[in-house]
Amino acid sequence: MFMQSTNGCQVWDTSLSVQAVIEAGLANDPENHESMIKSLEFLEDSQIESDPNYMEQCWRDFTSGLWGYSTKEQGWSVYGSTAEALKAVLYLQAKLDYTPPLVYQSQIHSAIDVLIEKQHPNGGYSNYELVRGQSWLDSVMTCLRIFSKVDLVDYRVDEIEKVINKATNYIHNTQRKDGSWFGSWGICFTYATMFALQGLSSVGENYENSKYVKKACDFLISKQCEDGGWGESYKSAAGSGKYIQSQGSQVVNTAWALLGLMYAQYPVHDPVKRGIDVCAMISTLSRIFFQLLTVTLSKQLIISRQTHIGEWKQESFEGIVGKNCPINYSNYKFIFTIRALGLYSKLYESDGEDDGLWEFI
Repeated sequence: MFMQSTNGCQVWDTSLSVQAVIEAGLANDPENHESMIKSLEFLEDSQIESDPNYMEQCWRDFTSGLWGYSTKEQGWSVYGSTAEALKAVLYLQAKLDYTPPLVYQSQIHSAIDVLIEKQHPNGGYSNYELVRGQSWLDSVMTCLRIFSKVDLVDYRVDEIEKVINKATNYIHNTQRKDGSWFGSWGICFTYATMFALQGLSSVGENYENSKYVKKACDFLISKQCEDGGWGESYKSAAGSGKYIQSQGSQVVNTAWALLGLMYAQYPVHDPVKRGIDVCAMISTLSRIFFQLLTVTLSKQLIISRQTHIGEWKQESFEGIVGKNCPINYSNYKFIFTIRALGLYSKLYESDGEDDGLWEFI
């Protein structure tokens, strides 16, 4: 029943939580099977099935086949939410062997159709409907790349590649001189740079072969605090046009920066390890992380900023709307921290064969 932002961010948080749990390797634990199945049931139920009433008279775009930010009843489709929800569905149905195929191929193709057809000529996407906001192309890029890896019927292959290529060019062209990207909804340059690096990683760009990725990594490293973490003030997104340091490092900003560096395959381990130490001591990565996601008590995990009951305290704002309304995404301190810890464990501590970053994702 917890609501924030609009009438909540249920689809958004569920989609990101599912990806974090699966990427961290926790979804295969039998005790987490029920939660993953319920998440899939919720996402299947939340896909919008119809277009708005009076669509033409009210100058609305069609919404059938998409996902919103919160609930189906709220009715506004969001391209970023659609991409993240579809990524979560593909993870749940393609990477786990115990989930039922609740979201049919026709439903998946319906969402893919919209993501292909609603790309702007410059390669970007709106937040909601056409030409009304900032781009969400990095989410769309990774969604289409994941779909192309699990697609068994070669659905619109050439068109997907064209969309991804245009989105890649858009990311290149919108990078700032300092190597960052300006973020919408999240705070701000750290947030956007993390997503941009994830998108570029999906097309094989990394620190060693891309000047854009290298420049972005150099930006992130330049903002690392003395304690090893990152901390960006909400004032960065409030119209100043420049990165503004918060009073100290913050767990969520640190997780975003770490994910960006790991997506980029940053070759120097020490800055990444220092950032990880702000979040946790990795040696105890286990099913306990999923318990943290559900705010279950944990006394086994040594977390530098974790309280005695197993949670991370709310720090500064994680989001902002319209450059003047900071908001808290209360689950971000769990979602992105778990995701960063899980990816670190897979990349640096796994005893299995290294199949490469994107093969793992």
